[in-house]
Amino acid sequence: RRAGFAEAAHWLADAEPFWRRWMRDVAGAQTKAGVIPCISPDAKPFNGRFIDGAAGWADAIEIIPATMYRFSGDLEVVREFYPHVRRWVERGRRRARRTHPCNLLKRGPHRRFILDTGYQWGEWLEPNADMKNVILKNMFTPDAEVATAYFAYSAKVAGEMARLLGRDDEAAEYAELH
Repeated sequence: RRAGFAEAAHWLADAEPFWRRWMRDVAGAQTKAGVIPCISPDAKPFNGRFIDGAAGWADAIEIIPATMYRFSGDLEVVREFYPHVRRWVERGRRRARRTHPCNLLKRGPHRRFILDTGYQWGEWLEPNADMKNVILKNMFTPDAEVATAYFAYSAKVAGEMARLLGRDDEAAEYAELH
């Protein structure tokens, strides 16, 4: 998880200049469809684009700016990165409308919020895990619980950012999605 270190880094050092610069690289690499690459900046073209947009890694787009704001109170961070967070959440919303073939028969009122398509790392770093098997498993049966939890958190952060920017309608929309 790229974003998992953000809070610790802020406690340990003046990390804001590093995070701001790196987040500009991440935001600049975001596609028009909202996909966040798993490697940013990507100095060497990577053939594994199927992993781009994976939960946790790509969620750096909202986790790090939110952490930067919590530590600095600098609303400019929110202004700069909110459009990217919004695009990321909207991508999640579109993905939640699709259903993985293994889950086509599953129904329920919350089905439209579940992200079970695309590659998801999930709990990939378990001790003694065979990485080849983990990657194959994740390709064919994505970890919907982890991806859906991150999607909910993304909506929550987007709502908080919208509220800070005075975009009350968007804040309410994301609060409802969360």
